[in-house]
Amino acid sequence: MNNKVVSTNAIEFDDEAVSVNYNNNPKTLYKYTSLNYLESCILDGVYAAPIEDVNDPFECDGITYPNLYRICCLTSSSRHMLLWAYYANHKECCVEFDVSNIDPNILRKVDYVESFTSHSDMSMDEVYMSLYRKGKEWQHEKEYRAVYYKNDRNSIWRINGNNVFLKVPVKSVMFGLFADRDLVRYKLALDTLKRYNIEGRRCKLRNNKYEIEDNRQFNVDAELERVNRIINQGKQNEEILRQVARNLAMYGLRLEIS
Repeated sequence: MNNKVVSTNAIEFDDEAVSVNYNNNPKTLYKYTSLNYLESCILDGVYAAPIEDVNDPFECDGITYPNLYRICCLTSSSRHMLLWAYYANHKECCVEFDVSNIDPNILRKVDYVESFTSHSDMSMDEVYMSLYRKGKEWQHEKEYRAVYYKNDRNSIWRINGNNVFLKVPVKSVMFGLFADRDLVRYKLALDTLKRYNIEGRRCKLRNNKYEIEDNRQFNVDAELERVNRIINQGKQNEEILRQVARNLAMYGLRLEIS
């Protein structure tokens, strides 16, 4: 069977260029990202990166016009210890997106293969299809991709200046094990979840296994109250130290904190 996928920019792509499983896409997929980008995820969707910026050097090797393509990368796993370490350093977050309305011809499971074929020998439609393929060394990432071709006017894409996003809604956000090490950013992220009424979750280490699981006691309101209490106590302590420093200064002394 010779299935065809037609882009809105009138370039025709032949599915025979690469073997990909289009069917049975999950309804939700995940993106490990910085707390700094949380509100952008909610408002814009999943960022599609220029292929020059991705972490596999084979991605753009031999492509004459790499600026024409962008890749939106997601995964089917929100509890993968290595992915937390690679992309979130256990201090950031993992965002769950509802992808149930995205055409499975566009959002596809990555095909992990043994051999690499140089892009320099490919046509432009073959280059497009090859971007749904990666080396087997990456298969632990369980990746799904949507590939954007420049000037594609499909409504699933949001264009914001030079940035491109896949328009999918956020369902929930899981915070990393050490997300509260930066209390200010963590508080801002919790405030963002409350403002947009997004479900919040938090990782914890599973007993007796090297695995991550949900902390079932986590509650956004209670956590925000805890964080505010710590921040306010810190401000009070800072004010006490300033007052002590002023009093010592009256006698020509200085307060030094090691």
